[in-house]
Amino acid sequence: MSTNIREVLERIDAAKVRMAMSDRQISLSAGMQPDQIRELRRSASRGEGSVEDIDLEAVAKVLGVPFQWLLSGEEEPGLSMEGPDRDAVGSQLQREIVIETGGAKSVTVNIVLR
Repeated sequence: MSTNIREVLERIDAAKVRMAMSDRQISLSAGMQPDQIRELRRSASRGEGSVEDIDLEAVAKVLGVPFQWLLSGEEEPGLSMEGPDRDAVGSQLQREIVIETGGAKSVTVNIVLR
């Protein structure tokens, strides 16, 4: 069974909205080239491209979704893909950013969006 790349990209879109991330941020956070997801979108629009063109497991990890859901759309038992886990984030969307200062130190900033 082949995976429809357009459907995978739709699931990436759904998850990235939850995480308030761009394709570029996802690509970089997953250890890929900055425009790799964008290039996959271009390929898919021409009827080309495949899930093998990106590290889908790393993308799933960055987006906080199960790999199997991203690949096939199948949810794991007891898993809901409808918004962030409100209990885990205290009804707030939280993002942590680590800023490298050039030395041995780094600064961690927590951003809370209400």
